[in-house]
Amino acid sequence: MKIVPVNNTSRNYSKRPVFNGVVEDFGIKAGAVFTKSAPDKKEVEILTQMLIKAFDELISPERFIGSGFWGEVYAIDKNLAAKISKGAVDTHEFLAGGFKQGKNVFAGLKTYFGEVLGKIGRVEILKNIGEHIPAGVPSKEMKNMQSIEECETYYREKYLPLFAKVPQKSYDALIKDIAVLNKMKYSQDEYYIYDSRNPGNIVLAGDRLLLTDGMDTINASDYNTVGKVLETMLYKLTSYRFIPDFGDNVSDAREIFRKIIIASEKADLPYDTRIVDEDIWKVVLLNCKINLKPDEFIFNLEKIRGNQPDIRKRLPEIEKFLDNVFKDNESKL
Repeated sequence: MKIVPVNNTSRNYSKRPVFNGVVEDFGIKAGAVFTKSAPDKKEVEILTQMLIKAFDELISPERFIGSGFWGEVYAIDKNLAAKISKGAVDTHEFLAGGFKQGKNVFAGLKTYFGEVLGKIGRVEILKNIGEHIPAGVPSKEMKNMQSIEECETYYREKYLPLFAKVPQKSYDALIKDIAVLNKMKYSQDEYYIYDSRNPGNIVLAGDRLLLTDGMDTINASDYNTVGKVLETMLYKLTSYRFIPDFGDNVSDAREIFRKIIIASEKADLPYDTRIVDEDIWKVVLLNCKINLKPDEFIFNLEKIRGNQPDIRKRLPEIEKFLDNVFKDNESKL
């Protein structure tokens, strides 16, 4: 069986999958197999053959959800999705690595949908988030854009206003999970981090903000920071570019910024552990029309956090500080 790469430029994104057929049959079987702690060899063989039979339909344009650095994601059914690694060209390479059961490491995270339930060769089976909108400029939208200016317009006029309206509780839940990652060890000296290079790794589903994609690890603690969240939500335009300014939507960007800061206080997320955080803070503050250097801004936040360990007393002071900063810079809007 040859696996032919899909021509992304010809995808019709207005169509939605009709959930019946060989792909859905595979999904039902996959759901049963990947919930077992140790599926038998015969079940694995059947599942693999079902995937081979369903593959051409699985990678149809109607099922395409999105793409990242390493793979493309397609809907299997309303419960499951498949992330297919880029570069597989024939059956042998497609199935290389065999069957692997997921480890269920991140079951405690309420907003994470990127954990692999299981893997067959270069195909990872994930939970299907359903209808959602990625942060930044979605890969689906970029396929139809002719210039960087179009991407920037989408970011300013569609993304910023939409995510500014997301409830504070959704930011709270997302950033709480990101803070939890700082305490989760992969090994003795390695901790889990989410990939903030791709803004599409945070998505909006209904009124919930969710994390997607696989987790990375690093031999450093407290590497998930407020700067990292800002990178994903107010710095990166796409995986490869950053937004140069917020145009006429600075007030929307400020609302997202405020909600990130409030949620980070509730979760005690560190502000700038990474070396690159200072540069990200600098750009975001500048684009939010806030005339403070990162060190000065963060010092004020950390001072309030240190003086008020009780979050109930701390939040009003944080809110007051943000109100004053925005008011002092109101003329720049």
